[in-house]
Amino acid sequence: MTKKLFISFFLLSTLFVFGQITSINGNLEKDPFFEQKQEGKDEPVKVRIIHADLTQKRQDLFDGNTFMTGNVHLEHKGSTLKADTVIFYSEANFAKAIGNTQLQTSDGNLITAGEIQYDGNSQRGIARKNVVLTDPKQTIKTDILYYDRIPNTAYFNTGGTIYNGSNTIRTKTATYNITSRVVDVTGNVNIDNSQYQVQGTKIKQNQNTNTAEFYGPTTIINKSNPSNSVYTEKGHYKMNSKEVYLSKNSRIYYNGKTLKGDA
Repeated sequence: MTKKLFISFFLLSTLFVFGQITSINGNLEKDPFFEQKQEGKDEPVKVRIIHADLTQKRQDLFDGNTFMTGNVHLEHKGSTLKADTVIFYSEANFAKAIGNTQLQTSDGNLITAGEIQYDGNSQRGIARKNVVLTDPKQTIKTDILYYDRIPNTAYFNTGGTIYNGSNTIRTKTATYNITSRVVDVTGNVNIDNSQYQVQGTKIKQNQNTNTAEFYGPTTIINKSNPSNSVYTEKGHYKMNSKEVYLSKNSRIYYNGKTLKGDA
């Protein structure tokens, strides 16, 4: 009886997984991001399949390309991609990963998402659905994240948050240079910490020095007394020491008084 139950459970599990696989759009339709011109591109290296509980090839599924399920683990030039299910297009050196996906980069950063596509030739990836990028300096959350390994940058344009332990950035668009730890944010940018709120249109924040540079109209508001604020169109703010340096069309509002200057 126990043996029959085990066989029945195994068959049901197999049918369930197979049903999930056949519902996936397996056509190889690359996002234009993968085709954009690159500088400093290396010679392509093949993505390696390290492990999968089940590996199959069928001519009636995914144009005969390999599809894998269960603890799938791929490797490429020191980075690893893990997922519940992966379709691997060997000739294109391209992987579609679905379910509990994790991309661990060669420098130790981790991207988790519902889905990740990775192109071994361009060394680019796109993560979708509840995307989180974590590194020693911060956490980025968004719906779609574009990762380019050669310049070592991550980019989003659908809105997201960036948290470094003391400051939270909310913005429409951001580019994060993982090597330099500099975040370049544009759009309706909002930076929050326990004491101040920064509102601007283009800000660069260095996560190593915790310094924000302002380009364009920017306002810094004192949370405990919002009537005290600073306005500038160019300057930088040292968040650790709370020092502000202003250099263009600047105004300081403090206790009912206004101070104006350009530098």
